[in-house]
Amino acid sequence: MDITNQRFGRLVVLSFAGNRKYKGGNSSRMWNVICDCGNTFVTNEHSLIKGLTRSCGCLKRERLTELNRNRVDALTGKRFGRLMVLASAGISPQRDKLWKVRCDCGCIFTTHGKSLRRGLTRSCGCLRDEMSKERMRQRKCVVNNA
Repeated sequence: MDITNQRFGRLVVLSFAGNRKYKGGNSSRMWNVICDCGNTFVTNEHSLIKGLTRSCGCLKRERLTELNRNRVDALTGKRFGRLMVLASAGISPQRDKLWKVRCDCGCIFTTHGKSLRRGLTRSCGCLRDEMSKERMRQRKCVVNNA
């Protein structure tokens, strides 16, 4: 069967590339193909016909890029404790996603997305300071009442 000039997903078959023999005596018909993005490569007939190969890999890269774009936008505008996520701030040296956030007190800083999602970062530090002051105030009341 000649599949020259047929389209399979983003691929167009250019020409027959020969047979590839596998261990055990099986063989596969190989075809030269060109992707819509311009890349050319050789793939087997079975993968084309069954829809297992639909592009040179550009389709997967585009989907991952779109997925990552959606992930970037996923935290923007969300609130975590006293923090509002403003925008993506890149990647840390440890390969963690960083986010630019604004605390209710007005402080703007960068933190790890992991810390936000796990509830480890809820403010710029003003919450800790307020809780510490409250504990000190309560301690004074207890001492004065004793």
